Amino acid sequence: MMNEGRPVVNYDPDNDDYYTEIEPGKTKPTIAIICLFDALDAYEDIDIPQLYHLLNPDALSTLLISHNRKEVAGTLTLEYTAGDFHLTISCSDGTADIRLRTNDALEDPDDPA
Repeated sequence: MMNEGRPVVNYDPDNDDYYTEIEPGKTKPTIAIICLFDALDAYEDIDIPQLYHLLNPDALSTLLISHNRKEVAGTLTLEYTAGDFHLTISCSDGTADIRLRTNDALEDPDDPA
């Protein structure tokens, strides 16, 4: 049974992103993602799209849980960029590291593009 408690959200100033680490079998990944959006919204004035328009919550949970059950799984990484944000999920060794940042944080200030 999954724990519906809020995971701890941290800010990484070096990467300019918010992140959390969960065990997908204990905490729904979508709960963690919502907590990251909450933290980002507290500090940034961005439009946050509805989560269900981004991904299927049940499919994401199933993917991460089944990936962790494989004996030789390696790391599964999912990335999604839309609108004003970039979401990265890396899953290995029974845990998922989920990170969220604004697209402004992805831009290289030294790149004149």
